[in-house]
Amino acid sequence: MVNTTNETSSIATLTSSNWELEAAIAKHTEKNDSSNDSDGDENEDEEEDMDCYEDEEMEYEDDDSAYESNARSSSTSSGSLFPKELEDVDAAIDIFLAEFKKRYGVSLPFFSGELEDAIKLSKNSNRPLLFFITNDKSVASNIFISQVVLNENVSRTLVNDFVLYPWDITEAEHLGRLVSEFEDVRLHTYASFLEMYSQTQVESFPLLLPLVQTRRDPEVPSFAQSSDSIDAVIAKLISASEEFRTANRSHAARRRESEEREQIRKLQEEAYQASLAEDLARFAKIKEEKEQKKMEEERMQKELQEEQRLKEEEEARQGQVAQMLPSEPAANEPEVLLVKFRLPEGKQAMRRFRQAETIHTLAMYLDSQGYSSKKYKYFNSDFPKKNVMVSFSEEQSFLDIKWPAREQIFVEEI
Repeated sequence: MVNTTNETSSIATLTSSNWELEAAIAKHTEKNDSSNDSDGDENEDEEEDMDCYEDEEMEYEDDDSAYESNARSSSTSSGSLFPKELEDVDAAIDIFLAEFKKRYGVSLPFFSGELEDAIKLSKNSNRPLLFFITNDKSVASNIFISQVVLNENVSRTLVNDFVLYPWDITEAEHLGRLVSEFEDVRLHTYASFLEMYSQTQVESFPLLLPLVQTRRDPEVPSFAQSSDSIDAVIAKLISASEEFRTANRSHAARRRESEEREQIRKLQEEAYQASLAEDLARFAKIKEEKEQKKMEEERMQKELQEEQRLKEEEEARQGQVAQMLPSEPAANEPEVLLVKFRLPEGKQAMRRFRQAETIHTLAMYLDSQGYSSKKYKYFNSDFPKKNVMVSFSEEQSFLDIKWPAREQIFVEEI
């Protein structure tokens, strides 16, 4: 806008103006006017001015922390994108829309509502869902959104080809809420990915993360991040849109073929039934119903017998495990740990263990209660939660891994 080619000076002017464009232009113009007024000075004065200018540049280049602080301050100067306390998703996204427009002067047609509703809209409108995930701790966030996301070609692609679902994970609680939202709609791979990525790649946010498969728990496809150029972002968006539409076309074709086969089968059945005499058809139907009922009763009886047999075997096995389990220490016994178990269906249990006992003892106890590690996962209360049987060796003692004196274990079905 001011025809300057000195990128370092431009960034320094912008950061010193808290990324307010009008203030930066005014400061640049003032600096140019001062420079023009001193054109008639001696060469020594000019050299001295240049020395001062070079010192300013060196100070800016050396002070990375100051640049980072100013950049982050600018990204939050208009307020947080999400409220500190996130209770109602609709209200939080409404705040996101308002704050986004404050920061960048324009907005995008973000979806405002529950994630499940956004997925339904994506299927009905034949447009892939795109998670627009921001993090104000990323220094590149402001530049990426203003220069790449709001680029005319990029924004047009976003508006025309996607359902945009926004979220801000600057606060850890907000990250956890989005992970839970993913789990609720069975996007488990997305939940795991976001937990890992948010811890190791903070500076890569914002993310443009597409959902291109309609099947359960799809893999995470190629996504755009803050380091991508405009061309790279457009290429990834177009690829995601095409992949989504291809998958939808295949699904629709299979559904049509199934409906056609079903229609043909019905016509054939109607023709067959019409060719039979009324009495014969009635008696045949009665006979068929009796046979089906008999077969169904036999099948149910076999299933009940098999279920009872398996139940008895499991109870016997659990009893054997319980017999091998070390006795529970008394409450006043030294070096005793207390573990509270949160079990499926809202059940709870508590048990004491000795510090010298191993993780295997804890697994044996849960197994004796019907929660075998083959069918259930055990998570501790760390954040993020750790899978006990994966994070620790069964042979390690509670003392070896510095197990807390009071701990909660969440038992979840695999």
